[in-house]
Amino acid sequence: NKSIIIENCYFNGGSLITAINLNSVSNLHITDCTIRNGSYGVYADVLHNSRIVNCSITNSSFTGLHARNFNDSTVDTLTIFGTGAHGFWLQDSKNVSIKNSQIQNITFSGIFIRDSSEISIDHCIIQNNHALNSRGINCDGVSLLKIKNTQIRNISRFGIYFYQTS
Repeated sequence: NKSIIIENCYFNGGSLITAINLNSVSNLHITDCTIRNGSYGVYADVLHNSRIVNCSITNSSFTGLHARNFNDSTVDTLTIFGTGAHGFWLQDSKNVSIKNSQIQNITFSGIFIRDSSEISIDHCIIQNNHALNSRGINCDGVSLLKIKNTQIRNISRFGIYFYQTS
């Protein structure tokens, strides 16, 4: 297996820039990176056996981390601050661990999970989402979700919102 390693990098882009765009990647490791300003911090479609560790994403105009088909992967010690829509969007994914992370000052959802299963959220803080209909964690079509040791506070509408979830 070949690995892709992005380590100790700094990205600062304009409002139309995606700092890291990934498609069909396995064994990705993003570690100790700072991403500021842009439409998406990380936009990933089809990732397997990957890790995003000790990174910060600040002031994305849309979403900090957008991941689709993000399977058998871990996000650990991620800070997302100030996005125009979602902190972390996770869709069509399986066996994902999100831990030790802080997501704050997000316009809509701190974590938005759609059509995914075997998702674990542990030791996270989601706070200060103040848009009219904001949610700490938004779950749409999710199964086998485990949330533990997580603080959700200062959210204007729903701490955790479930829709079509089993």
